[in-house]
Amino acid sequence: MASPSSSSSSSPNWRYDVFPSFRGEDIRKNFLSHFLKELERKMISAFKDMEMERSQSIWPDIVHAIRESRIAVVLFSKNYASSSWCLNELLEIMRCKEELGQIVIPVFYGLDPSQVRKQNGGFGKIFNKTCQNETKEVKNQWQKALTDVANILGFHSENCAGEAKMIEEITNDVLGKLKVTPSEDFGNFVGLKDHMKNMSSLLDLESKEVKMVGIWGPSGIGKTTIARALYSRLLRHFQGKQGIEVDHLGAVRERLKHRKVLIFIDDLDDKVVLDALVGQNQWFGSWSRVIVVTTDKHLLKSHGIDCIYEVDFPSEKLALEMLCRYAFNKNAPDEGFEKLAVEVAQLAGNLPLGLRVLGSYLRGRGKEHWISSLPILKDSLDVDIKHVLRFSYEGLSDEDQALFRHIACLFNLERVDDIKLLLADSFKSFEIGLANLVARSFVHVRLNIVEMHTLLQLLGKEIVREQSRNPGKREFMVNSEDVCDVLEDSDGTKRVLGISLNIDEIGWFLIHENAFKKMGNLRFLTIFTNKYMLDKKVHLPDSFDHLPPKLKLLCWEGYPMKSLPSNFCPERLVKLKMKNSKLEKLWEGSWNLTCLKELNLWGSENLKEIPDLSRATNLEKLYLRYRLSWVKIPSSMQIFNNLTKVESLPTRFNHETIKCLHVAEFCMDNLKFEKLVEGIQPLMCMGTMLPASLKVLFLSDISNMVELPFSIQNLNNLTDMKIIRCMDLEILPTGINLVSLERLNLNGCSRLKTFPDISRNISSLYLEETAVEEVPPWTENFSKLKYLLMQGCSKLEYVYLNVSKLKHLELVNFSHCGALTGADLNGYPSGIALEGEIIGTELQASSSIPDNDVPKVEFSFINCFKLDVEAVLQQLSYEKLILSGEEMPLYFTHRTAGTSMAFPLAQTPHSPPFFRFRVCAVAVFDSKPTSGTIGVFTKVNCQFKSRLGSYYDSPYQHDYFSVYQHGSYLLLLDCVVPLRKDNAIRGAEMDYDYVNIQFHMSSSKFKLKEWGIRLWEDCSSVENRLGNTNTIPQICEADEDNMTT
Repeated sequence: MASPSSSSSSSPNWRYDVFPSFRGEDIRKNFLSHFLKELERKMISAFKDMEMERSQSIWPDIVHAIRESRIAVVLFSKNYASSSWCLNELLEIMRCKEELGQIVIPVFYGLDPSQVRKQNGGFGKIFNKTCQNETKEVKNQWQKALTDVANILGFHSENCAGEAKMIEEITNDVLGKLKVTPSEDFGNFVGLKDHMKNMSSLLDLESKEVKMVGIWGPSGIGKTTIARALYSRLLRHFQGKQGIEVDHLGAVRERLKHRKVLIFIDDLDDKVVLDALVGQNQWFGSWSRVIVVTTDKHLLKSHGIDCIYEVDFPSEKLALEMLCRYAFNKNAPDEGFEKLAVEVAQLAGNLPLGLRVLGSYLRGRGKEHWISSLPILKDSLDVDIKHVLRFSYEGLSDEDQALFRHIACLFNLERVDDIKLLLADSFKSFEIGLANLVARSFVHVRLNIVEMHTLLQLLGKEIVREQSRNPGKREFMVNSEDVCDVLEDSDGTKRVLGISLNIDEIGWFLIHENAFKKMGNLRFLTIFTNKYMLDKKVHLPDSFDHLPPKLKLLCWEGYPMKSLPSNFCPERLVKLKMKNSKLEKLWEGSWNLTCLKELNLWGSENLKEIPDLSRATNLEKLYLRYRLSWVKIPSSMQIFNNLTKVESLPTRFNHETIKCLHVAEFCMDNLKFEKLVEGIQPLMCMGTMLPASLKVLFLSDISNMVELPFSIQNLNNLTDMKIIRCMDLEILPTGINLVSLERLNLNGCSRLKTFPDISRNISSLYLEETAVEEVPPWTENFSKLKYLLMQGCSKLEYVYLNVSKLKHLELVNFSHCGALTGADLNGYPSGIALEGEIIGTELQASSSIPDNDVPKVEFSFINCFKLDVEAVLQQLSYEKLILSGEEMPLYFTHRTAGTSMAFPLAQTPHSPPFFRFRVCAVAVFDSKPTSGTIGVFTKVNCQFKSRLGSYYDSPYQHDYFSVYQHGSYLLLLDCVVPLRKDNAIRGAEMDYDYVNIQFHMSSSKFKLKEWGIRLWEDCSSVENRLGNTNTIPQICEADEDNMTT
């Protein structure tokens, strides 16, 4: 059986609130005595050993006291390191921090924190003297403990207005940390500790004003559990509890008048209660709090409740723990169930309700039952889960619902442009419908790909399944068993619009000769496989002679017949994809193929004749592959082809209308590239041979091609040029300007050393695994550049990139450049420049506030082991950065292993209207290494408050990092938080005194080791430098005082 994870199912049994570690001779009679007295006044229990003689016999008692204390306060003074006893206490404290989650608060009394961190100065001399009689191993342990504890956010006496003020702030911090400790009654709720911290900040219990806070999220996400745990934890701070009946709200005023009360309203869906309570703060005494739990965010907003805690979906790791709690009664799956548990958690889509339902259903079941249940769980939703998602679906318009079903059943993970072509005449406005689905979180669009969540896909398929008990009477058929039954029995109807059949999920079967005759409205037919080698499972009778006339998409991998049915009319086809088919020809005669955009016959080795495409005037993509040298080409065909061996081309051949040419993996057969089109055109005339209307040129794996001809400059309409793995290519033409070229891909051209300035219109430049030695200086003239990818450029030693001129830049990747030693990014990226301009103009309009959800410039230097990381960190020319590493750079002066850190703004270099800082997260791979990349999601927000009670919770800043599925990474991002709400008037920035920064990382295979921040300098000094691009504003120098408060 697998052992439970390190996360215990219940909280440790704390005996003390605080364990103080100190050097008595320095502080016992002054600071320490006052500190302990203040703790006692605030009813915080502390371990006291001042009367004990320190000897080895009482050491076990000290260890027990440390391990039984919720918080350890380490009081560093000048002689702290003179005591091996104190240093051993510190070792034990740091162990408890890692093993038990003990909170550690360092206090530097009359001592510079940097001396503790680096063991230098007077503190270092004393420490070295203490180490003289110790082993090297002991000294190393003490050094690490001192460095680690000094990197924790703490308190420095030099930053406080007197000893009394310092003690007050320390004890308040202790009290605040004790308040967010979750109750043992809810110890089994995964992630509760983070929720308690977040809610504690929103409730702001130190404020005297009456406050109403909402907890909002979809049903089943755990809102009520969070609220009840919070209620249980906080109740002791209020004057009793009181149940309130809605019918007796009139009596509330007299009952609760002048009392400090905590009111908890669960599952609110009726505005009557809020109508009665909102605006009636005079009913309650000072310090009172009202917590409202609801699924309706608009209900909260419409009643002026702006402090809203949105309960987000748990990370994939936490979701797996939740499932295991219900299925195995522990944090980890039983041995042999690891992969099954991950798969079930993914089916639940990280919704806690789904995790509870599925986990409870599978509890105590054997492995075979889990395996047999998976197909059922994949094809159907639990009733409770379905109810939650169906409610949102019903809120869509009829047309948007139809588009949702189309995507759920047929077009998930397809390109937006392709879906638009296929659905153009089915919807009034495809773009508006897609935008509506995105806005309502039914789909996401990333890199022009439409993505839908697994549970939402199941919902769409479930809705379609409800249309009829007979699969042949539903608009879409996607269940493999249903499709086979209908096609075998010819049981389809006109209701069917689309069919998708995965060959991998079926056995051998024979399609009925009349299978499609009753499906007169069938528009989309896809029969596909995910395997490289095609299994011959689908068979057709010789008498098969009918395909529906309204087909727009016909994708049939491994089509088993020599031609399409003779009476099939292909005139409505938009896409015809017959990969690896047995076709010898498609059809007879000439058809009006003006709708046809793509023809794909890759791998159809038996093909003897290409159809007459002279009337396919809108054809954009033609894919032909394998031995096609003997294919007959119609003399009327007005298209330039990519055949590998042709003795001659017809005299009527017209190459002027083709828009997309794919020349891939030529079979050279001793044919030199210069004679590719032997008897027609030599290579150096290729530019004149290719059509002027050509938009896409794709050449791959071609040998003997040393250079491209200068005449390629004539391709003025060329937008995409891919020349990949052409390992003999050394020279690109210079002095040309391909005015329309947007994307250039030269990946794998391993002898290519230089890259000329051939277009100023490039938005995507791929130079991976080339011999390029520098980023050309004219790159800064590529004003539209979004993507620059140069992974694996082994000759690249230094990068100069003037990002200040690249206003649209989003991604720069120099990973795996083993010789790279440095990078000069020289200036502001677009986002930072904008922020500087805003500061300089004093925030002229609210619309100028940076949008933290706008994609940021991401720089990746993975596995660049010679890179001077410190030099890169000092630059302000990036917004997101990925580095290899598993240790936090010292550059980040505030750090924690938790999810939040707080400090007073008075001691930080902030300046309205923005609060600016840089974040670094150490992400460690926590799974079995595999190939490919995976997404790591992060979110950051700041909660500001002032001593006068004002409060501002900034919107979450969401970010995404793509990393390899192995190793450890440093994920860095820049945060610029406006210090006012969007609707505040100019000059209405709040003067906040405290900030609490929260950071969350979500990934199925990475865990967060620790994270830290670095505060930026006062932006007022940036304003004067904006005019000089050679002067880069520096991040605040490493002032150790900034680590403490």
